[in-house]
Amino acid sequence: MGEYEGCGKLGRMVPRDDFVDAYHFSLLLSPVVSVWDLASQCKNPPVIFNFGDSNSDTGGLVAGLGFPVNLPNGRTFFHRSTGRLSDGRLLIDFLCQSLNASFLSPHLDSLGGSRFTNGANFAVVGSSTLPKYVPFSLNIQLMQFLYFKARTLELATAGNV
Repeated sequence: MGEYEGCGKLGRMVPRDDFVDAYHFSLLLSPVVSVWDLASQCKNPPVIFNFGDSNSDTGGLVAGLGFPVNLPNGRTFFHRSTGRLSDGRLLIDFLCQSLNASFLSPHLDSLGGSRFTNGANFAVVGSSTLPKYVPFSLNIQLMQFLYFKARTLELATAGNV
């Protein structure tokens, strides 16, 4: 079919980019809908570990690189700058709220007072899946998660958590 996939409204062909975008959105939305379904069945509070870029960075850029993110970011919901590149909440914030969990703290923000009991956020603005020229690419976020997990287990075993 060349650059077009399937049929759109009234039989018109849909550009492949639109088709791919809709497919990726449905892949993103499917786990969220599944999580909402499971949340009502959980006996223990959910633990969330998030990886990503600016769409879900809750302050990783500020905590990791010390880059200031000032107002108007945060003004609508938090009424102060929170490190989010948004004037309100992000999709991850709504997911946490729907699961009755507190908002995720950036894993590098140990001064923020979080005990990380409901998980941690590894997302940082500007991240990508390709590591070239990006300080917090997906592979770095995964390595940070593995270290975070190992260190948490070590502290828990020692009774420091």
